[in-house]
Amino acid sequence: MFATQALSDEVKSLGDVIELAESRSVSYHAPYFFLEVLPRKYELVLWLPLDFSEVHDPNGIADDANEWKFIPNAKYDGGVLLYVSDQESIEAAIPIIRQACNTSAG
Repeated sequence: MFATQALSDEVKSLGDVIELAESRSVSYHAPYFFLEVLPRKYELVLWLPLDFSEVHDPNGIADDANEWKFIPNAKYDGGVLLYVSDQESIEAAIPIIRQACNTSAG
């Protein structure tokens, strides 16, 4: 899937990022967990450990994950969900992913 590789390349370009293949997802750490990618049939669900009220989201693409009881196949905890399916949506998600990465790094 194009979106999976494109997203992986963008996330790895954020710095010293470790990519781990989980049983049903891919997680990213720098050095702590900051992103879980859950593949779906037509899109990727991005699960980030951010407080929704603190997310800088000028494009309005983030969803508050606290409204969900659980996310199917998710291994980690998070507070923000993003959905990406093409290069344009990946580019809109990168600033929020960067925010999660920077928060993880300390």
